[in-house]
Amino acid sequence: MNFLSVLFLLFSSEAKAEDSSWVFEPRLRFAVTGESWKEEALAQIYKSTHIFPMGGISLKFHKNMVFDLDSAFYKLDGNLGLTEFKMQPVYTGGAFLFSQGKIETYVGVGANFVSWVETSPDESLKGTKLGTEARMGIRIASNYTSTFFYPPEQYGPNPRETVAIKGIDFEVGLAQRFHHIKAQDGLNLGAFRFIFGMQVRM
Repeated sequence: MNFLSVLFLLFSSEAKAEDSSWVFEPRLRFAVTGESWKEEALAQIYKSTHIFPMGGISLKFHKNMVFDLDSAFYKLDGNLGLTEFKMQPVYTGGAFLFSQGKIETYVGVGANFVSWVETSPDESLKGTKLGTEARMGIRIASNYTSTFFYPPEQYGPNPRETVAIKGIDFEVGLAQRFHHIKAQDGLNLGAFRFIFGMQVRM
């Protein structure tokens, strides 16, 4: 009987340890990102780099894993304003997290879809490019927590686990987008990217 009790305690503690690895932490991300494109035609008619805002959501479902979804929209003017080039990159993928104190390092990979439209007085062209994007970077946590959504005078003390905003992190990252194209298969919208922003942990 004692032996069975010991086995039960061992398996119970192991199950609890495994369960503690799974979490549910939504995150909102806001960033300024810049792209340097490989396509020479963009540099000749418009420009080779552009900086623009980006927003997204993340879901941390494991202490070492997160799912990311983000998007942006921007447009470029060329030929003295006669042509316009619009792009909307959408990224979805996962990342591995490595945390040490207030520093969280991430390495991720996912799919990147770039929808584009080029308009001119004569015609309008559009398309969508599918690619792969690899990312890496670090996030540094601040000590900020929100009491705005849970006023202490109404709900009592706000332990860190129950506040609406658990924390705000500052992020610096690099990424490379690879587009899968063949010879004479349209624009190559592959790009080197930098990311500078913040995320709100809910």
